[in-house]
Amino acid sequence: MCARIYIPDRNQNPAAKTSRTRWHFLRGFSARTLAEELAQVTNRPSTAPPAAPHATSSHGWLRHTSEAWVGREAPGPPGPHGAFARGRALLASYAFSDPEIVAGHFDPQAPLLGRPMVLELKACGFRYLCGVVVSDVRDERGKTETAFGYRYDTRAGHVEAGTEWFVLTKDHLTGDLCFRIEAIWRPGDFPNWWSEVGFGLVERRARQDWHRLAHLRMRHLLEAGDLLPVVSPSPREGRGHHDARVRRPPTRALARQRASALAHEAQSPAANAMPRRTRDMLRRWGLSVALGAVTGLRSMMGPALVSRWLRAHPTHPCWTRTATLMATPVLAHALSLLAWAELAMDKLPAAPSRMAPLPLAGRAAMGMLVGLVLGGRRSRARRVAAGAGAMSAVGAACLAHRVRALAAPRGKRTSFATALLEDVIAFGIGHAALRALR
Repeated sequence: MCARIYIPDRNQNPAAKTSRTRWHFLRGFSARTLAEELAQVTNRPSTAPPAAPHATSSHGWLRHTSEAWVGREAPGPPGPHGAFARGRALLASYAFSDPEIVAGHFDPQAPLLGRPMVLELKACGFRYLCGVVVSDVRDERGKTETAFGYRYDTRAGHVEAGTEWFVLTKDHLTGDLCFRIEAIWRPGDFPNWWSEVGFGLVERRARQDWHRLAHLRMRHLLEAGDLLPVVSPSPREGRGHHDARVRRPPTRALARQRASALAHEAQSPAANAMPRRTRDMLRRWGLSVALGAVTGLRSMMGPALVSRWLRAHPTHPCWTRTATLMATPVLAHALSLLAWAELAMDKLPAAPSRMAPLPLAGRAAMGMLVGLVLGGRRSRARRVAAGAGAMSAVGAACLAHRVRALAAPRGKRTSFATALLEDVIAFGIGHAALRALR
């Protein structure tokens, strides 16, 4: 049963005019900012759709629905410690959402019905804070099935206007658990025109990825029955912020691999024959090569990206003494400033050649530093990762130098465009590599 939502006229409501979408680029939000945003959510007007039949495509409203099997327990009504009970906790804590795409911040002590939430939307290095409020809760037990779920409605300042249902259902006859997501939405409030353009370009793919990963994460967490959400409020805040993390969160790359493995599980029984430690080590070496290539293109970008990533993941198992040093606030800000300065200086005609002995050695050293951080705790793996990062940095520097040399005779515009393209490629590789690091 859905309550009728009244949408106030934004032209007559001063609160709507003062609602502004907060956004950052290449950096997250402080605990204080999140707390301030969370406190303002309930004061903003709702932008949810009206009751049917007005929420139709002719009125600009779009629908997106996905449903998937996520687990099974013994037939009959749900038990107190079964998969359905765990699923309820995961659903209420927003743990099914991939935090690399949408992270939820809220007070876990607040009642579910009426709970304000701040969703941190992440795309291409940009982060947007968008407010929603849980407006309805469904908790039903019938003869043939049991269902639990809730709906949240967007508030002014959200880049989307709409409502979304999340429902977990158990079939008493088979014991199957089904997870359903149903959204009604249309474009909402954007902080600037280019955010609206970018949203139109990436929205469809990002929505599909998020829905697919939500089902995969729910299934993964229900299979790992001992892994419940870990509440980790910020030490500077103490309350009002909730990061629904788990100890083994599947990232986008892991989810895709897992989807393939689940689809071909019966036909490929040896798909996971390689030991997990070996797979993890090879993956870290690959990431060291990728971040080493970034330092070859832009010597300070790789360390700056890794430093910011470490600050955002203080409990990650890759932490070592080197990682602790790189994550200090002073060094993190210094690396960021140096990275921005390098981006500007690279476009100047007087910029030194990257193939000179000193700049090339510096790029190799930065690649080695990145490899030491990503190599993990085992000394042998770290040495290999450091060497891979250094060699990758040198190789990428040589390749980029050759490309720039070919572009130079074509004029200053072509050379400048090549430099900008190099910036985009370096950032894209680094961002993708760190997203794959779990």
